[in-house]
Amino acid sequence: MRINFSLAAAVLHTSGPVPQVKAAATRSLEIATRLGNRTFQARALWALQQQHYMLGEYHGALTFSERMNKLALQGGAIEPFTDRFMSLTLHLVGRHAEARAHGERALELSATSKRSLHSRFFQYEVQVAARTQLSRIMWVHGFPDRAVALADEGLERTLALDYAPQVCTSIIFSTFPIAFWTGDIAAARRYANLLQDWFQDLAAGCWQSWTRCYKMLAELTADDGSAAFRNIVASLRTMASVPVCGDILPALREELVVPEAIARAENGQAG
Repeated sequence: MRINFSLAAAVLHTSGPVPQVKAAATRSLEIATRLGNRTFQARALWALQQQHYMLGEYHGALTFSERMNKLALQGGAIEPFTDRFMSLTLHLVGRHAEARAHGERALELSATSKRSLHSRFFQYEVQVAARTQLSRIMWVHGFPDRAVALADEGLERTLALDYAPQVCTSIIFSTFPIAFWTGDIAAARRYANLLQDWFQDLAAGCWQSWTRCYKMLAELTADDGSAAFRNIVASLRTMASVPVCGDILPALREELVVPEAIARAENGQAG
């Protein structure tokens, strides 16, 4: 049970959401269910949720979050974690009001939890992850100042933890896009450079792709009709054809709206 979960987490962080993640996490879940071990049931469900999330299959990710939530109702230390997972996946499918309620509850519950729990359960510290998600939700709700504050608080906390995957996640999904949306391009450039500093410790190519993408975005000027501008946009549009990237990049620059992103929005895959 433990080995299969560790394998799923290791592969997820190095090779991305490949089929081996699902196989190992499913095996861990089967054993944990047979043993009645709710902690490892939740951990395996986390790995399966993350795989669907990274593939851009948000409704599938929500299904696994809901299964974790049912486990949490039985009691135990996993409750703050399941609220932040519900917050993330509800946000991704477009149910932002519900996502905000779960996110705020995760902050409240995790404030009384030991910070060391993050390493024993789900890799990411709840206070950081909840802020990363809530910052995006608050932006959607029309509170840019609160969004910036939450993003900055989350990044400050994760830098103190000195845990590269969470630092990169905070920058990619919170501080950089929110800085970009608020028009603070200088801050966006700082975050892109910080991301480059931190991804060096990680093996996964996806971190490198995000770093390259954000650095190009931060330096992209207005369309001057030059070949250089067109080449950069073409490179970014290639990335935007990948589901998760295509749900974020077109929201940063209009030139990055690609047919795949429009299709995902229209058919409800990108809430």
